Amino acid sequence: IVACHSKDKGGTVRKHCEVGCIACGKCVKVCPFDAASIENNVSRIDPDKCRVCGLCVPNCPTNAIMDFISTRSKAFITDRCIGCHKCAKICPVDAPSGEQKQKHIVDQDKCIGCGICTAACPKQAIEGTFNTQQVMEAAAAKKAAKEAQQAA
Repeated sequence: IVACHSKDKGGTVRKHCEVGCIACGKCVKVCPFDAASIENNVSRIDPDKCRVCGLCVPNCPTNAIMDFISTRSKAFITDRCIGCHKCAKICPVDAPSGEQKQKHIVDQDKCIGCGICTAACPKQAIEGTFNTQQVMEAAAAKKAAKEAQQAA
């Protein structure tokens, strides 16, 4: 994941960074690893904290955060799918879809490979190599910290 503050000024960076970061903080809110921060009105991604879950990429309104991980695993739904729709309900980018009680499919262009859908599937019908456990644990810890802060 590369933000617009990248020193690489190639065509891809220029294309995605025409507007640039508007310091909206959406990346900070969605990152379960606290890898994103706003410094001097620009989003910064700490490569030591980032686990490349990809959740920040679709949340950036100006596409200032780009995903260069073309080899990221994508979700694939097997024939074990019972069409319960749990994967579609939890997916942060609405990649899975299908009719109730029928095998669902994953839109590979939308899928960011975070693996959150695998945790929701009661039949283990979603395949791919994900860091789901890390993402889920970090998201839960961040949510608990936020709730504790609000309660204080």
